Amino acid sequence: MPKISINYWDLVHLVGRELSIKELEDIFPNIKCEWVSSDGETIELETTHERPDLISTEGIARALRAYLGIESGLKQFKFKRSGLKAIVDKSVIPERPHSRMFIVKDVSMTSALIEQLMQMQEKLHLIYTNNRRDASIGVYDLDTFKWPITYCAKDDYRFVPLGETEEMSCKEVLEKTEKGREYAHLIGKKYPLIIDAEGKVLSMPPILNSEDTKLTAETKNLFVDVSGMDEKTVEKIATLMAVALAERGNVETVTMEYPKRKIESPELKTEVRKVSHQYINKLLGTSFDTGEMVRLLEKMGFGAKAEGNNINVRIPCYRFDVLHDCDIAEEIAIAYGYNRLEPILPKVSTIGRRHPVERLSEQIREIMIGAGFQEVLTYILCSKELMEKANFSGFVEIINPVSEEYNCVRNSLIPRHLDVLHNNKHHPLPHKIFEVEDCVEVHGNKTETVRKLCVMMIDHGITFTNMKSLLQVLMKNLGYEYSISEIKHPAFLEGRTGKIKISGKDVGIIGEVHPEVLNRFELKHPVVAMEINIEKIIERG
Repeated sequence: MPKISINYWDLVHLVGRELSIKELEDIFPNIKCEWVSSDGETIELETTHERPDLISTEGIARALRAYLGIESGLKQFKFKRSGLKAIVDKSVIPERPHSRMFIVKDVSMTSALIEQLMQMQEKLHLIYTNNRRDASIGVYDLDTFKWPITYCAKDDYRFVPLGETEEMSCKEVLEKTEKGREYAHLIGKKYPLIIDAEGKVLSMPPILNSEDTKLTAETKNLFVDVSGMDEKTVEKIATLMAVALAERGNVETVTMEYPKRKIESPELKTEVRKVSHQYINKLLGTSFDTGEMVRLLEKMGFGAKAEGNNINVRIPCYRFDVLHDCDIAEEIAIAYGYNRLEPILPKVSTIGRRHPVERLSEQIREIMIGAGFQEVLTYILCSKELMEKANFSGFVEIINPVSEEYNCVRNSLIPRHLDVLHNNKHHPLPHKIFEVEDCVEVHGNKTETVRKLCVMMIDHGITFTNMKSLLQVLMKNLGYEYSISEIKHPAFLEGRTGKIKISGKDVGIIGEVHPEVLNRFELKHPVVAMEINIEKIIERG
């Protein structure tokens, strides 16, 4: 969960009502903020990942005003047109094609605002923009450059980077500055730049801004740009920044001129969803009338109007987490208070028990621990690079991953276990590890979550026979007859690999890991591995 810091006095000022620390501590859980601590000046909170609108004092203040009835219902944002123009040149389209910009006038640059701007940029970049790949944010002093501005890409250009005193070429920025080295991999063949009417550089997205346009204590007017590879993410981040800064000054739009279209930015898109009154009550086990539901939704910052047995819900432009009618039901439940909902036993005649997969998983864990193996726990998400490094394919890849380290869903536990051995190669041998966890397999155009056992050993002179002996012990304790037949697999050594069968059906694989794979993981001793689909054992049993 994102952890944020906000200034108590700044929050009270934006809310417009005096609230004690104790009152805030009691209220925060009702707007999806978890209290961490406070020293009377600074409040530490944790927010949920699906609510990026709550990672700033401005967003929290807006939610509190609605919840406390100070400004309930849908917040109306009416941004004036500035008449300013930003040209998106065709040269930048192959490099970093999307951009949204706006200005904010009459801003008081307090220390609290500066801290919140820095925090918003940091959290949004880290959590929601794939570490600046999909979108990056720049904030500038509006009065330090001339309009119109151009978003373009060049082979090279010279400017003074933020925090530096000497002019550098774009290439030098990537080589000599901390941010340049950190994000150089996001730059393609040309360098994306934002340049004013006189040729002054505002920034080199997504690396860093220019020293000439930096914010100071005297800054009164802001210019904000969001650029990136993913247009939806760029739009969302621009919306979040605009509605937050609307709490601090007067936001005005900028006309974005693309080669083949024009956009007035930011675009504050709201959605209307028609929700059944009966559906909400059935889901929550309540008997609210439509009027009560409208009141509760307004308490959470939504626009709502009853229409017969339905409610037309207008979703705020910054609430990207509302995807289904059940999300509306959740908002009503929060506004009403979970503690006030009466618990009712379900009207069913069945008795619950542990799933057979869970019972067998627990039995296998006990056997493996008894055999002297250490259990490891690894993430179901991993990197495509790791899977391919171990010669595995056919896994599910994630579109728009938060991190390149977690851009696919594993279909085998083996690559992760090889990585565990790599990270522990400085410890004395032998290493004997196992894991019983879920993987996701692809069957045609469908996916299936399956429970697997992976066992791996590394030691001097260890062979297939060592793992086969363990398999014998495991199957004897579980009460299954099995057989092994030779197969080929790119992760294993040919002639030393077999498929495990129970009742004539394949349930797993056993063998010596291929030397090429071991070299990629920098493992200098033999490794034997076994992986079994536990759910297939149950089917065959």
